[in-house]
Amino acid sequence: MLAVATPFIGCATQSQDLERARQHYHNLEFSRAMALLRLLGDDEPSLSPAERVQYAFLRGMTDLRVSESLPAADPNRRLYRACGRDWLLRALSPGGGVDETASRSLSEEQAARARAALSTLADVELEPGRCTAR
Repeated sequence: MLAVATPFIGCATQSQDLERARQHYHNLEFSRAMALLRLLGDDEPSLSPAERVQYAFLRGMTDLRVSESLPAADPNRRLYRACGRDWLLRALSPGGGVDETASRSLSEEQAARARAALSTLADVELEPGRCTAR
């Protein structure tokens, strides 16, 4: 019986990790949010389609916030900005790159925030898709 319940526990854990990352983000604890999101990235396929869109949105916004905390000359700033762009584009793409029904999982406010954030990333020079490629 325990073996049957284990996959459900795993899914709940990923959902809980996503929620914890969201709380860290809202509490302005961007490095903690990023640590959880990176760990969760390995298990992203186990998230529901709607959660994957939320993951992409949160990951993109967190990458952007981390980049803003770095000095302009820091080479990691460019990488975080490029990753922020890639994840936000994925979150805004039809279905979030997941499926068509998942695209409705971003609220209007989140979609507007993502578009506004993308407008600040127009100068990113690194090739698109490096951070979201599987």
